[in-house]
Formats: sequence, structure tokens, C-alpha cells
Amino acid sequence: MIFPVHSAEDRPLELEGLARPLHEYKIKSEVNGRVKKLYVDFNYLMKAGALLLEIEDSAAPDTVTKVVAPATATVIAVNAASGQTVKAGSPLLSMADLNQMLMVTYVPKTVLPRVTKGQAVQIKVDAYPNREFAATIESVATTATVIKGVRYFEVQALIDDYDYHIKPGMSGHMTLVPSKDAH
Repeated sequence: MIFPVHSAEDRPLELEGLARPLHEYKIKSEVNGRVKKLYVDFNYLMKAGALLLEIEDSAAPDTVTKVVAPATATVIAVNAASGQTVKAGSPLLSMADLNQMLMVTYVPKTVLPRVTKGQAVQIKVDAYPNREFAATIESVATTATVIKGVRYFEVQALIDDYDYHIKPGMSGHMTLVPSKDAH
């Protein structure tokens, strides 16, 4: 729960952010060739080691490269199709472990001293405006990103017990009570 405090410096901060999975996997082709068979589609939940697709290697015509899931995860994007020619390094699929979600935001350098790893935050997503989700600051970037001439630091909050309501790409708001350690 967030309790209002009196001084401006101690006032809770509300920041806009986007949800994304804690673990995301970009699957790329390791060979030049043709997609022989695609075994998955968007939203398929695949176990670690499950066969995702096969590629006929153009350098070794009788060789088929089997591409398997790196972890148990859900297919969130498909960039390949059966019969498609692919080059080494080209994106084939994206997968994500939807069991752990983050809310990611950027804070200006002037606010950074008020944000610490382990700090409790409340998350509200636009899709569920009447529901709050508890979260904890998982990481605070050590290097700034310059956006329109202002230095910002990425802050990631791990969302607790969100019941799979929050999906990658959902926008929302992160409210955090300033860290007592910062004063």
C-alpha cells in the first residue's frame, strides 16, 4: 500500500512503463537454407528441447538442422514459414517465459537517487484500471540512455502474482514510494 507523505521529495513517483517478460528468447537461423518444416505457431507453449522447426542446409544438401526450444516458453512471434529461404543470423521465432513479467520504465537522472533495487512498487495496467499488482524493483541501469537530450535510466520491476493478466507490450503505471535509503 502507498501512503502519501508531505514533502515534495518524499512524494510517491508515478511513472509510465511497458510490460515485458523477464526471459525472452530470439531464435535465429544458424545456417543458410530453406525451412523444411515449421512445427509451431503464435501462442504455442513449448517445453525446453521441443522441436520448433527444421532447416535444409544449402551448404550440405542432405543435412537438416533441427531448431529446438531453448527453454520452456511461449511463442510470441513467428518470422519464418515452411518453404521460406533463410540466411544464417536471420530471425525465425521469438519466445518468452510468461511466468515472470516486468514493468519497465525510464527515470530521469534527477529522480534516480530515489529509486533502489528491492524497493516495493505498485503496478496498474491500462487494461485493468481497477486492479493493482505488487512488484519489486529488480534492476536499475548503471548507464543512462539519452532520450531527446535528457539522460534516463531504465528501471525494471518484477511483478508479483499477476495471474497472467499482464501481457508483453501492455502499457501501465508504476507507483513507487521513494526509498528511505536515499535520504
